[in-house]
Amino acid sequence: MPHAPEPDEDDLDAIAPPVFHVEQALLGALLLDPHRLSNVTGIAADSFSTAAHAALYAAISTLPLPPLPSTQRTPSGSTACSPRDANRLAG
Repeated sequence: MPHAPEPDEDDLDAIAPPVFHVEQALLGALLLDPHRLSNVTGIAADSFSTAAHAALYAAISTLPLPPLPSTQRTPSGSTACSPRDANRLAG
């Protein structure tokens, strides 16, 4: 049977389960590159273990994507560039 904490005990020093860290890694990656959201499937806000993670994922998935910078790779792996840059590189 799991240990029930006493009212005067806090669990701030408890080791978080691995899923918590995986969720943090996913959310951090999506914050750094929101265009990767198109690669994430089968996950909804209610899939997360904490309300904070669920709220953050809901916000990330609801907000419009920022424009891709001309040097950033698209989720498919190809490099996105403007038509002007493409013409300059081709000629």
